[in-house]
Amino acid sequence: MAAILASLVGQAGQKHVEATKVELAGLAQQRTRAAEAEQQALDVKMQPEAAVEDANQLRYQVASCLLSGMQLIH
Repeated sequence: MAAILASLVGQAGQKHVEATKVELAGLAQQRTRAAEAEQQALDVKMQPEAAVEDANQLRYQVASCLLSGMQLIH
């Protein structure tokens, strides 16, 4: 009788461990998805800033070309 009870307790413990592993895996997936969503949000937020930076670099290049052209003329 004690052996049967010990076996049942052991099986219940094993099932609890397996359920906990599944739950932890699910939480890890949720955390990964949340981190990816946060990174995408940051990427979207940074796009306008990157566009402004690119535009400023183009303005600088155009101004440099115009200045070089004016120096060649004079």
